[in-house]
Amino acid sequence: MSESTQARAPSLGERVADFYLADYPIYPLALLRVGLGLIMFLQYVLYAPYMADIFGPEGVLVSVNGPSWVTSNYLLVWGLLLAGALCYTLGLFTRVAGLVAILGHVAFHHQTWTFSWGDGTVGHAFIFYTLLGDPGGRLSLDALLRRRRDPNYALPETTAAYAIRLIQLHVTAIYFMAAWNRVTRAGWRAGRMTYVALSHSVFSRFPSTDWFPYQWPLWAATWYTWIIELGAPVVLWIRRVRTPWVIGLMLMHLGLELSSTIGWWQFYMLTVLTAFLPSAWSERVVRGAERRLGLVA
Repeated sequence: MSESTQARAPSLGERVADFYLADYPIYPLALLRVGLGLIMFLQYVLYAPYMADIFGPEGVLVSVNGPSWVTSNYLLVWGLLLAGALCYTLGLFTRVAGLVAILGHVAFHHQTWTFSWGDGTVGHAFIFYTLLGDPGGRLSLDALLRRRRDPNYALPETTAAYAIRLIQLHVTAIYFMAAWNRVTRAGWRAGRMTYVALSHSVFSRFPSTDWFPYQWPLWAATWYTWIIELGAPVVLWIRRVRTPWVIGLMLMHLGLELSSTIGWWQFYMLTVLTAFLPSAWSERVVRGAERRLGLVA
């Protein structure tokens, strides 16, 4: 009997441990940090004209929910959140900064989820997952400072897989629930929902456009969305075919962003989908950016 046949197959427990704990290329995590941090920073910068009206002592939330520590100190919370999100994006005191951004976001989101259009339920979760790895290991000010303190310091190539795996599993769950929603609603099965969304007076970017003459292309767009979301929870885990599926999902989210107004949801999904792309793609981007910024020779 050959050595290969004598070799013991790994147990289920060993496979699960390897799935979460094996070394994983660090480059996707660096890009996720930049993308997620930038989204949260811009999200709250653009809320600037409305912060007092929503969260201030005389804002809408006080009249609805009553005063709270957050509404009394909303400028402090907002300032800490912006500082945390910016430092997290730049990779400066990365884990502490990310935690500050998370706490600030949760403090505002706890007052009401409506201001975030639903994307507030995922932003802090995705950032938290990255903190379980080494998000500041590459393409960061933390890495630059380490190199300046020790010119022989070698930038890490890998991190524990569980940070990426948790993001991947969360994305899978999102698409599973989206697909279930599609299956159980007659409008999706009939192919009408893209037409309905584009004609909506609140969510559509083109509510006054007559979309009736374009029903057939919109029917095709509805089925494209349904099929690609329905298949995502399975196909995203099949290595040979997941890259084109990810690109298809990204095109869907880009189309939704261009045609509808639902906050920052599409930007979050476009960012976290990169966790499924080949790590070699992220490596080229990160290494190229590091060379341009002088982080590596």
